[in-house]
Amino acid sequence: MGKLLFFDIDGTLAMPGKKVSQRTRDAIRAARANGHKAFICTGRSPEIVNEDILSIGFDGGIFHAGGRAVIDGKTVYENHADAKMLDDVLPSIKKYAAFYNYETTGGDYYSKFDLNVLKEIQETTGVNTELLRLIEAMASQENRSVSDYAGEGIYKVFFFVRKTADYEKIIDAFGPGYLPTNFSNMIEDMPIEACEVTRADINKGAAILGLCSYLRADVSDTISFGDSMNDIMMIRTTGISVAMANAEQRVKDEADIICESCDDDGVAKELQRLGLI
Repeated sequence: MGKLLFFDIDGTLAMPGKKVSQRTRDAIRAARANGHKAFICTGRSPEIVNEDILSIGFDGGIFHAGGRAVIDGKTVYENHADAKMLDDVLPSIKKYAAFYNYETTGGDYYSKFDLNVLKEIQETTGVNTELLRLIEAMASQENRSVSDYAGEGIYKVFFFVRKTADYEKIIDAFGPGYLPTNFSNMIEDMPIEACEVTRADINKGAAILGLCSYLRADVSDTISFGDSMNDIMMIRTTGISVAMANAEQRVKDEADIICESCDDDGVAKELQRLGLI
């Protein structure tokens, strides 16, 4: 077996709202053709990984920020919290967040979206269309309400805040058993900031170990590419870790390698330097 390659999506394969470059697409396909396996490793649920990403071709994926790993449509690793997580994190999220949703083993549940915030986003110059589409879907009445939540296992809680100070107030109330992330580094000049929280043991690194166990692969043969704090456990776990030039500084500080930004085909260039293509 060759190397196992793990790729975050947003900020790694491409910035939110942008398509993956042809050079990066070709590089991942070439690595697979050379006998290596490639996996998505994302905070997204499988349902919102778009066709532009899927059409690259992957051997499987880690989703929900490490809550679930899938190969050939089969769940090979899963870890989720129970409803008690909401007792711990929801009071502060409700107090300060403009919107939140639960990603669960039974699907997603959404709070009501502040339509004033949606209007501000729609009027923001240069807002990326994919993010706007996602937010408009969240604001629609087609989604299941958080009031319909029936106790399913929780992978993570995703939320939007109006300012970083609100995020800091929210996470101060969580305690050490949870792993929060703020994605403000990827969404510039927006009236909201995207954030999420998982239970601390639900993370991309743990899921990579679970996937390696299923494949009977040695973790020393793994390579990861990431940019944000929900990638930090992945960066700490894999045999070789690569941070994008556009990554948060804390991620760069812990990575083995810093490559070019995702807008400068960093993934493709580093796969070549590593001798994988």
